[in-house]
Amino acid sequence: MVPASLVQATAVELLSLYRSRSASPVEALRAVLAPVERHGAPLNAFALLDAERALDAARASRRRRSARAERPRAAPARPATAHCARLISSENLTASRST
Repeated sequence: MVPASLVQATAVELLSLYRSRSASPVEALRAVLAPVERHGAPLNAFALLDAERALDAARASRRRRSARAERPRAAPARPATAHCARLISSENLTASRST
């Protein structure tokens, strides 16, 4: 994905890109800031723009994501499918009792 399309990405798409390391929070922020810096002043679009503080926060996010990715993940206590199957069975049991 090119940086310009990061501006149009949804939060879910951005999260997927971060997880796959195809993009970082810093890249996404820079993609958003580029048109703001280009057009913001002539349009007087922002009363306050603290790009450095936003970049610091994006860098911190990237560091946290990187640290999390390096840690081994613990296996879930039980598969989610078992929980879903129990819920479905409970719903079917309740429905059959009420008829």
